[in-house]
Amino acid sequence: MENETRKMLFEIAKSQDSLMHTASSELGVRTSLYLVFAVFLFNAAFQVSTFARGVDSVWATRAVITSTFGAGAALAGGVALMIAALTRTYSVVPIQGLQKYVLELAEYKQQNPTENLPDTEDEIIASLEETTAANLEVNEKKGFWNTLGATALFIAVPFVVGGGILAFVAYVR
Repeated sequence: MENETRKMLFEIAKSQDSLMHTASSELGVRTSLYLVFAVFLFNAAFQVSTFARGVDSVWATRAVITSTFGAGAALAGGVALMIAALTRTYSVVPIQGLQKYVLELAEYKQQNPTENLPDTEDEIIASLEETTAANLEVNEKKGFWNTLGATALFIAVPFVVGGGILAFVAYVR
């Protein structure tokens, strides 16, 4: 019964480690897409602002101010997303270290057969759990910066669109 429980714990730990690496890949793709959107928004805000400066109107001034807020929010979002993109310290299971531990423990057990020593399976499961916990922490940090950047981008959208509408109104009047 105990052997089946260890096997089950090992499978759970292994699947959690795999899940952390899959989540990190998803976060990386999401960060990249948001960064492209941040560049697009910043460029759109800059274009609206440049266009509106050439028009002599109160609406044009409002368009410049509104699009500048949009550009600032897009820039802030881009910075947060760059921080998320730079979070790359993922852990892997230390196979060589575990292999060395297992060999040394087996050798020690041969020399000291009467001593009660820990099982190698427990050490492997503990190592998987440590790796998973470390990767979860990295994913949470990356997710925080990703969410912060995405929120800034969603705040920037109405400012950029509003600046564009104001610039259009200034041009038409």
